[in-house]
Amino acid sequence: MKTLRFIGMALVALIVSFGLAACSDDDDEEGGTTGMAGSTWEITECPDDASFVGMTFTFNANGTVTTNPVVWNDMEWSMEGDTLSMALDDGNQYMDGTLSIDGNSATYNYTIYTSTGETYFGPAYVRLKRK
Repeated sequence: MKTLRFIGMALVALIVSFGLAACSDDDDEEGGTTGMAGSTWEITECPDDASFVGMTFTFNANGTVTTNPVVWNDMEWSMEGDTLSMALDDGNQYMDGTLSIDGNSATYNYTIYTSTGETYFGPAYVRLKRK
């Protein structure tokens, strides 16, 4: 009987140790967005305005964004999980949405809001590639 109890306790300990190992914190905390600072992305598809195809966004380490060609001035960016937010034209508008990165490709599902929080444009999406 003691042998069965010992085997049962060993089995429980084994199951618990596997369960704890499966819960380790090795998830990508930035939702696949690591390395955004210092990266440049080019719009490859923009269903709402084809004139944006070819435009690039450079995410600077100091939290600013540079576009080529320049469309908005004084842009700032922040990232929390897979949510990319950008303040446009010195905060008069802001863009907020989900950035899904797959290797060197990404899709940004976004909405542009006025400074008072009203929807200005969207929801919409663009497809991007890392330069």
